[in-house]
Amino acid sequence: MRRTYDDVHVVFTAVKKHFQGCSFREVSSITGVPKSTIHYWVTRLGRVFEHKRSRRIQYDVKKKKRDQLRDDVLEQLQSFPFHTLASLKRVIQTDMSLSSLCRVVSDLRFSFKKVSWRTVPRNMELEQMQFNDRVHALLRDGKHIVAVDETGFISNDMPTKGYSKTGSRLRPVMVRPRRTKASCVMAIDTMGNMIYDVHSGSVRPDDARLRSML
Repeated sequence: MRRTYDDVHVVFTAVKKHFQGCSFREVSSITGVPKSTIHYWVTRLGRVFEHKRSRRIQYDVKKKKRDQLRDDVLEQLQSFPFHTLASLKRVIQTDMSLSSLCRVVSDLRFSFKKVSWRTVPRNMELEQMQFNDRVHALLRDGKHIVAVDETGFISNDMPTKGYSKTGSRLRPVMVRPRRTKASCVMAIDTMGNMIYDVHSGSVRPDDARLRSML
């Protein structure tokens, strides 16, 4: 049975002497530790060093692979911030694991967060003037309009979460893709009568369908 040595200094001295060029016999005579024990310490220490060296090589290979993908990942997240890790992996065509890909995203200081949508700026004053002109024209024709309103139902939704730089909000411009939309137009006259109609697509103030209902 191998004896246990509690004195770390003895172990350190024995291993150091051996790596300085002393044979196991010479180290044994200096420290009083059997040759087999010194050989076991040296072998065990060599395994530890080799394990750390192997882990370091693996880390360097993975890091080099991540660095090669940084530009592609950055380009994809800047052009389309609504990627998931799976879709991002599919687009850049890499065999890297999702955890390593997540590390690349984190190194680029991107984080996954809720979207704050902002609409494309519109000239609301012009639209209000056009609507008022239309209402006044109808009143001159003898129509007695109290209120006209429209509401829409859209068949698809925009993404609610995506990636942006850490510490900044994700505020993309809302550009809706092709979708199916239904509009419900309602009107009330001065007698309290209410009518409504449902149309496919959007209904604008100068739409013929709105004019026929009025």
